[in-house]
Amino acid sequence: MASPKDLYSSVAEAAPEFPNSTLIAAVGGGIAFVGTGFIYFGLQQIFRHLPTYQMIEAMQGTSNTLCFAGVTATATIMPLMLTIFSFARRSEREFDHWFYRRIKLIALFCVGAFVAGLFTLTVLSAPLGDMSEVSTTWYNVLYYTIVGSISGMVGLLMTILILLYYSILHIVTHLNPHVQQER
Repeated sequence: MASPKDLYSSVAEAAPEFPNSTLIAAVGGGIAFVGTGFIYFGLQQIFRHLPTYQMIEAMQGTSNTLCFAGVTATATIMPLMLTIFSFARRSEREFDHWFYRRIKLIALFCVGAFVAGLFTLTVLSAPLGDMSEVSTTWYNVLYYTIVGSISGMVGLLMTILILLYYSILHIVTHLNPHVQQER
């Protein structure tokens, strides 16, 4: 079993002095972005014999659900970040500049994911179907726009999740009375 000092040292790695937390969040978001795009483009290769408008129609329901989930998540995270900010301001401990920059960064990414989700929902709400007067190029552009927006939203949500994880570790490290006694 790990000793309290070992546990503290592993938590201390997530403190602002841990320089790679933002890089880890960026890499995690990048992997989620690429992975989501790979899944959609992989499915496109499997169903390449279908016209693009049918692929868009087929993914419309699940994409709507995913976008609603992303919009809801970001709309929930923003007020929770204000609560964390308020909690930190009322605590007896002072938080450093890193903490406040992290809150601003999370808020910025929340707005980006929210906009990507709303944009995708708007595109998906357009009447789609086999319209002979619309060229296949238009459907291809629409498909790539939808996949790019969904991938961007998923990547931003993954980045937000990792940033939140390190922010919570930072708060717990600063406000945990047991950690304070060990110092």
